[in-house]
Amino acid sequence: MLVADLFSCVGGHALGYMRAGFEPGFFCEVRPERIDVLRKQFPSIPVVRGVENVRCPIGEIVIGGPPCQRTSVAAAIHGYRSGDSLWPQYRKVIGDGSFEWAIIEQPPGNKDWENTVSRDLATDGWACQWHTITASELGYPHIRRRRFAIANRNLSRLQSAGDALPSAIESVKRAASARRAWIQSIPRVMRMVDGVSRGVDRQQRIEAIGDSNPPEMAEAIFLAIKGATP
Repeated sequence: MLVADLFSCVGGHALGYMRAGFEPGFFCEVRPERIDVLRKQFPSIPVVRGVENVRCPIGEIVIGGPPCQRTSVAAAIHGYRSGDSLWPQYRKVIGDGSFEWAIIEQPPGNKDWENTVSRDLATDGWACQWHTITASELGYPHIRRRRFAIANRNLSRLQSAGDALPSAIESVKRAASARRAWIQSIPRVMRMVDGVSRGVDRQQRIEAIGDSNPPEMAEAIFLAIKGATP
């Protein structure tokens, strides 16, 4: 199945769901240096510049994490959490498409934001479940906790995917540990020796890695969806 990949950064989610047997239909990213990485690593996949420019989205699944600079705990600590978010634009893409599944990612710690997403999805006819996934439970040597809303219009299919997620996480962990995934994923994508990062300065690299998730998070979610009862 094709995936509409929003807020794509340098393709962390794509590396994961492609291992699960899915393919990106298109990427959506606004920062030029990250678009360069996507075009280098995924040369056959079109890139839309900015979520507001997505028209007639294709795919059976949509995934993305709206930028959290104004919604996260870190933003609150530093005094600039305003609640501003690109979630309304993401919601519009969901409404414009014919997706079976929608996946929304954010850092933990903002229940008000999560409740807004849940209410909006329910208004639009979607049921959703929120799941917390950490990098450490996938074999990584650090915590990195993330929240994922998994949504489907069919409640029984959604429940089936949720039930399958723990075993999918364990399966992905075994595979990731075997290939030492913690040194093989996003930092590897950004390596200078691959020729993808020329012109990307150190700060941009750090920001891109910080804005990306371990691919195994998406891999586990998509394996759970793949195994969901039709």
